[in-house]
Amino acid sequence: STTNAAITTTIITNSNGYAATEDLPLGTYTVTEVQCPTGFKAGSMSVSKGTVVSTTASSATVTLSGNSTEIVINAVNNPKLTTIYGYKCRENIGTGLTQISGTTIGLFKQSEIQAYKTANPNASYKEIYTSGRAFKTCVSGSRTTSPDGGTNKIGLYYFKDVPFGNYIIAEISTITGFEAPDERSIRYISINDSNYNSF
Repeated sequence: STTNAAITTTIITNSNGYAATEDLPLGTYTVTEVQCPTGFKAGSMSVSKGTVVSTTASSATVTLSGNSTEIVINAVNNPKLTTIYGYKCRENIGTGLTQISGTTIGLFKQSEIQAYKTANPNASYKEIYTSGRAFKTCVSGSRTTSPDGGTNKIGLYYFKDVPFGNYIIAEISTITGFEAPDERSIRYISINDSNYNSF
């Protein structure tokens, strides 16, 4: 949005990220990014044409004066990122769950897995969920810090800097003495504006 004493207008960027107003008189204007694209947040504002008064992450105040013919402001958005974490456990008959380390777990993009399965309908679990196809991988128990501030690292796995999207968490390989991973290890997860801070 741009504002001057008697002027207020809202413009929307096109598919190339460009937006413009026309025929603004000389004066001082504040341009504010009021809504970022889905999955992004305000990053920075910079001015390449016009006299800068002030800038913040989501707004810039600029003066159009003298022989100036235009104001050019660049708004940079940063992706909203989250950390997904969990614990790999085994079930002990009569005694509950024990966390275990050494299992390789992958984070996969649902769209890529679906495309591969469509092109290879007879592919096995092992062929589908490989380290090479994973968006991110982690070995349970290999992290030295916990995203929730806890001190227990046994069995812990997590994936940092994950953007919005639809994902699959699946085991890629496990330790000696355990069954090979199969469809039972799969978990589906979607990250969006309503939940990206809750993982």
